[in-house]
Amino acid sequence: MGIACRDISKWLGHLLEMLPLITSQEEFSKIDTRNVCFLEAARAIFTKLGVSAEASGDLSFPSNGSLPVVLARVSALKFFPPIFPDALENEISALLFLSNQPALAPQLLDTGSFEDWHYVLMGRLQGQCLKAQWDNLSTDQRQEACRQVGRSLRQVHGLPVPKTLSLASADSWKSFLKTQTAGCYARHEKIGLREDLLQQIPSFLQSVKLDDEGPCFLHTEVMRDHVFFTDHGGQLSFQGFIDFEPSMTGAAEYDFASVGVFLSSGNPAALKAFFKGYGCLDRAAQPDFKRRVMAYLLLHKYSNLKWYLQFMPDAKSLDELAELWWSIGE
Repeated sequence: MGIACRDISKWLGHLLEMLPLITSQEEFSKIDTRNVCFLEAARAIFTKLGVSAEASGDLSFPSNGSLPVVLARVSALKFFPPIFPDALENEISALLFLSNQPALAPQLLDTGSFEDWHYVLMGRLQGQCLKAQWDNLSTDQRQEACRQVGRSLRQVHGLPVPKTLSLASADSWKSFLKTQTAGCYARHEKIGLREDLLQQIPSFLQSVKLDDEGPCFLHTEVMRDHVFFTDHGGQLSFQGFIDFEPSMTGAAEYDFASVGVFLSSGNPAALKAFFKGYGCLDRAAQPDFKRRVMAYLLLHKYSNLKWYLQFMPDAKSLDELAELWWSIGE
């Protein structure tokens, strides 16, 4: 009887909480990340931190995002349900790692808990994400934006990674690749990749020798949604990367997988501008380079080749896809 009463009391307590109770990925997938409850929670957190309503300004939501985020005047509050402890740790570790690089990422302001959820308070980047601006940009502006992303990513990759960084482990990177390789065929079979490409995966991966370069800090999802720019009279200026919860350390080329699909999206001129900014244009023109990046795309934590083929150029083989998707033109 006593246990039942405690269970009922706990259940009633959750009814009085602002944020939803999340105990599984399935439950999280059903929530509305723009629900007003996150605005109410943000107000409560700002009050707890001593930030006045006037200082925080009008609260709003970004246009997209996989986790709930509330935007204030000069800050952004990102919520993490208790089922994602690794994502929370990664976000905090990454922002701490980049804390001396204000031109590359938001500044970490505070972390804490609210009800069963955790939050990360960070500075708000100026401007907009590139995805929101892309359709209104000229060809030259798009190439300039990609060039600046390439230059900035090279700066990120060039930062020395201390052993104290929780993301840093050569053994973890090797273990990750081993696990991803072993399960690559099954993952793509499960999502329904067409049979001709599916059957090529084992032999393609076996034929590609991935570089043994020293591990560097990886964003892992370099796309238009995650890079911010200001636009002053048509002059674009890179403001930083956001969304570091999937970040890790490993080979730099792993970051190029998302670039070809979600930044340049099959446009050779835009990709050429990116690699020119990064400083590896000659290497990017080599067939072996393209095949390695294609391999990393297949091995990526969130790889979904079936989905990519809905908006990327199609071909009959993985080798042809590698040549198409990471083509930098003449």
